[in-house]
Amino acid sequence: MTKALAHQITLLLTLALALVFLQPAAAQERSTLDTKKEADSLDRFAGTWEGKCQDGATFVVIVLHVTGSELEGTISIGNMGGDHNGACVSVSDPPAPEHAQKINEASAQQNTLSFKGAKRPDGTSSRFELTQTDSDKAELKLFDTPVADHPWQLVRVQKP
Repeated sequence: MTKALAHQITLLLTLALALVFLQPAAAQERSTLDTKKEADSLDRFAGTWEGKCQDGATFVVIVLHVTGSELEGTISIGNMGGDHNGACVSVSDPPAPEHAQKINEASAQQNTLSFKGAKRPDGTSSRFELTQTDSDKAELKLFDTPVADHPWQLVRVQKP
């Protein structure tokens, strides 16, 4: 075997070993970046969001905060009178913290946060979708109601 061929084989073996040992580190680094990216996307929803009725009263309040890599919070919807499209016309009882539903199964996909409210007696849960339309503005859909097709307009009134 010539010296040049032996040198090429040694070089190839060195590169192969480097790939074997560096690949797990690169995968771990990508995983860390993915986790940070997900946390960043959850951070964009953190804060207190409110929806105002046509009479100017607050009828929905969402409070969201990030704990580690999880998004936690509550949603509270007051008693209101609405139109056939689900728009709030007037508030008879504003949302109250003691009646807030804990948010469950929150997941973010780009500028949309999907989550469920508290379980009902029949075992089902209300399903919501909060879509940011601007840094401090969002639309809230409440599925299986007219609000799914005519989302409520929310404004972030407090950042974390």
